[in-house]
Amino acid sequence: MAGSSRLTAAFVKTISPKSDKPIRKGDGRGGFGLSLLVKPTTTGRVSRTWSQRLRINGKPVSIGLGSYPRVSLVEARRRALVNAQAVEEGRDPRNRESAIPTFSQVIEETIVMLRADWKEGSKTETQWRYLLGEFALP
Repeated sequence: MAGSSRLTAAFVKTISPKSDKPIRKGDGRGGFGLSLLVKPTTTGRVSRTWSQRLRINGKPVSIGLGSYPRVSLVEARRRALVNAQAVEEGRDPRNRESAIPTFSQVIEETIVMLRADWKEGSKTETQWRYLLGEFALP
């Protein structure tokens, strides 16, 4: 899979399969498991997608990094480096739940932020919690 030569932008842009079989090209040594999968589509076009092969907790895992040209070679390498660093630090790069707050977390943060502006002793917070809990959360 991975050869010793690194991919180039020109190669990524021009490579196409010679048959119906897909081609997988690695980014060479130091590519952090980055590879490009090139395959023909049913419409006669060529699909180019980036993936990365890593070992997370001792298990081999493939992580999709996006499709070309939306994700360039430079961006694919950057994403692969970030993922490899996360694994080296003992984190799973696929676990992104903590980065995106849930709707209920956003509601709570908003209430806490606005609470200082509400009149002391008013029912505003109670009303907000009731209305958002009753109508927005479900």
